[in-house]
Amino acid sequence: MNNIRIAFTVTIFSFLIFSCGGDEIPEKNLEDYTGTYDCLKFTGIPLDSTFAVSQDLVVTVDPDNEDNLLISNLSIPVAADGSFGPTELNANMGIELYFEGDEIFFRMSPIISNGIALPCTFSGEKKT
Repeated sequence: MNNIRIAFTVTIFSFLIFSCGGDEIPEKNLEDYTGTYDCLKFTGIPLDSTFAVSQDLVVTVDPDNEDNLLISNLSIPVAADGSFGPTELNANMGIELYFEGDEIFFRMSPIISNGIALPCTFSGEKKT
């Protein structure tokens, strides 16, 4: 009777181990983020759609640096999850970028005199 109980316990335990195995989520590469996004462009700090304008945002892989995305003529190094920032891309530009499914959030903040930034935010869904 003890042998049956031990065999049953081992069987149940092995099912638990195999059923809880890591279902690997495929990692995206930069090509997965490229395309044209149908965005609302917000100027200023509040994301008020009253003053937003519709604008396409084209995202490509930078031909000069294949580890970066090229957005609005800015070469942006992105993490494996497609995010960057919020941080300064260079001394004159602050950037925040992330993707969620087929959606993009991209904020660029040109830094003018005395550290004042004028943010321009794009938010939208992928068209192609």
